[in-house]
Amino acid sequence: MTSLYHIIKNSALVVHSKRFAYLKVRKVPAMKGHFLISQDKDEITIITEEANVKRTKFLKSVKWFKLLEVQTIAPFASKGLNAKVTSTIAAAGSIVLCISTFSKDYFLVPEENLTHAVNALKKVGFKTKHK
Repeated sequence: MTSLYHIIKNSALVVHSKRFAYLKVRKVPAMKGHFLISQDKDEITIITEEANVKRTKFLKSVKWFKLLEVQTIAPFASKGLNAKVTSTIAAAGSIVLCISTFSKDYFLVPEENLTHAVNALKKVGFKTKHK
C-alpha cells in the first residue's frame, strides 16, 4: 500500500488563476462553460468562473473563490488525502469547499486565503503548478 506521504509527494497541486463564485439558482441552466452544476432534492448550485456570473440568473451568490486541483497518482487509493488537504487548509485559517469527481479532487478557498492555503499545502509536500 502506498503511503499518504508518497501520494502527496507525487501528486500535483494545480492552482487555477481564475476566480469562481457559488451561485444558488432556481432551475438547472445549460452547462455553457460552468465548472459544476449540482442538484439535490432541495436546491441547485452552480460553481462558475467570474466571466459567467453576469449572464447567469441566480438567487444568491458567494464570491470569490480560487480553485485548487489535486492531480493524484492514485485515485480511489489515496486514503486520507482529502482529509489531509482540508485539515491543512483549515489549520492555515481558511474555510475550504470540496468537490470530488471520478478522477480528480478540487478544493475552493476564499481568494483572500489562497496564499496561506497554498503555502501550508507546500509544507506538507505538495508541488504546485499554476494554470
